[in-house]
Amino acid sequence: MAGRRYKPVARKVRPVPTNMPDLSAQVFKPIPLPTPPLLPTRPPPRSELRFSVRLSRERLDLILSTVPEGFLSEDELDLLAYVLIERQAAIAFNNSERGTFNREYFPDYVIPVIEHTPWVRPPIPIPKAIVGKVRDLLREQTLAGKYEQSCAAYRSPVFTVLKKNG
Repeated sequence: MAGRRYKPVARKVRPVPTNMPDLSAQVFKPIPLPTPPLLPTRPPPRSELRFSVRLSRERLDLILSTVPEGFLSEDELDLLAYVLIERQAAIAFNNSERGTFNREYFPDYVIPVIEHTPWVRPPIPIPKAIVGKVRDLLREQTLAGKYEQSCAAYRSPVFTVLKKNG
């Protein structure tokens, strides 16, 4: 019966006896929270709201269409629309509108490591038929701030998988 062989002893990963750096050394600055403005008791009707590129009438209608019929009264829907317009910077409909945490309050995380030899594994080849799509996706994600350039000594394989929703 031909089965998978176990990893040879020579390739076994062995723990290194050492002390880890102090994990509590990284300090996070507290975020000052302003007092939120009072909500109006009579919000302006949705027809009088000022829309923008980020939150257009179509996008607001898309959000409000997720509220079940009869769940909120018309005044409550107007108040919800008013709050959404006032806080529209917190809403992202695509990656280009997505923000990132402020590094003043959320500094880059420093991962403590011990002295070791970095690993380099060869990449898994991307099928030629989808190389362009993968490059476009990586470029889009980099522009959105999800990925950034790196000069790290590590290289791990990645592979692409087509999801059901495209």
